[in-house]
Amino acid sequence: MDARDTLRDYLKSREIKPGRFARSINYDRGNFHRLLNNPDAKPSLDLAAAIERETGGAVPASAWAQAA
Repeated sequence: MDARDTLRDYLKSREIKPGRFARSINYDRGNFHRLLNNPDAKPSLDLAAAIERETGGAVPASAWAQAA
């Protein structure tokens, strides 16, 4: 399972809408949707770290590097 799938599963299991999650990490909703749905989209290091912090480590920043 790649980081994108892990993030989708995290959001679904906690019933968090992607737009709400994007706001919680101060990130544009449209760009966040592209990150979730476009296999070629990769987060910046700062964004990957923010996702890791907000998910409590459930989606580690290192997982995005492994997918590259």
